[in-house]
This record gives sequence, structure tokens and C-alpha cells, in this order.
Amino acid sequence: MSQVCPYCKLANPPDALQCDCGYDFVFHKFPPAVTCTTKSARSRLVERWLLITLLIIGLPIVGYLAIVIFVYVECYVFHNCF
Repeated sequence: MSQVCPYCKLANPPDALQCDCGYDFVFHKFPPAVTCTTKSARSRLVERWLLITLLIIGLPIVGYLAIVIFVYVECYVFHNCF
């Protein structure tokens, strides 16, 4: 059965001594230096998903706008289509 970190809720192997966020399963606490400086695994995961979502939504929009601007400039400015 896996160990679930009480701080970041990340599932860890049963033989893990420490979670990715720094929580120590042996002493049931954070090391003093890690407590204030390390991001939790959950916050890193959320940041990663936000970046991926932004790229998936943002890149097609930027590409579409580039095509629209190109067609407008090519047709209207150079060929007087409209």
C-alpha cells in the first residue's frame, strides 16, 4: 500500500523515506531548511498543467490571428479586395 503525504497528498511508494515536497515519513515532519523554501509537488503540478493548458489554448489563437492578419494585409493592402 502506498504512503500518502499529509502535506501535498502525493502518493509515494511504501518504502519511500521522503516525499517529493520534502516531507519526511520517518520523523513525520519537514526538514527545517525545506519548510520555507520548497514548493510542494502539488503546486508544481498545478503550474505545469496551467502552462500546458495555456499553450494548448493560446497557440491556436495566436496562429489564427496571424493568418487573419496576413490575409487582411495581403488582400486589402496589396490587392484592394474589400
